[in-house]
Amino acid sequence: MIYSFLLSLLFFVLGFGVFANENAELNLARSISDELINSVREVLLKEIQKGGVIGAVQVCSEMSQEIIKKHQQKHNVYIRRISEKYRNKENAPDKYELNILKKLSSMKDIPAEYYEIVQEKDGKYLRYFKTITIQPVCLYCHGKNEIPDDVRNFLKQKYPDDKATGYSVGEIRGAVSIKLKIKDDTRN
Repeated sequence: MIYSFLLSLLFFVLGFGVFANENAELNLARSISDELINSVREVLLKEIQKGGVIGAVQVCSEMSQEIIKKHQQKHNVYIRRISEKYRNKENAPDKYELNILKKLSSMKDIPAEYYEIVQEKDGKYLRYFKTITIQPVCLYCHGKNEIPDDVRNFLKQKYPDDKATGYSVGEIRGAVSIKLKIKDDTRN
């Protein structure tokens, strides 16, 4: 009887330790994704004020991948901006990410975030997605008829296979995808 109680207590404590680690990783993923989105937004808003929409598009095409790489290095994590309808091929989702984007796009109410714990060969991972939805200002680069001619021409030259237009306000544009290994501190 006491053996059963102690065994149950041990599983509870070990389970709680893993849950606490998952929460820590979730909070880290939230923080990193917010930091990345704010960094990109800050650059875009500065450029819109300085050089208009065309200036923001030019800077975005040159700097967005650079900003993502800086965040990858700073936090030493897998982090990307992804979209089903990507402009830059570096933002094409992998198979797992594509399935999640399709799931999110099919939801009536798009959540601000989505995450799962997945088991891979080398351990458990948090797969975290911070959704990016189209806001009114996004339409100047990603809309239907709202895209100015100079922006449309730049996009055709820079991204001949551009898939990232035709959106309306409120639609899901994509997501920030983060993959974090969940540390198992229960063995300490």
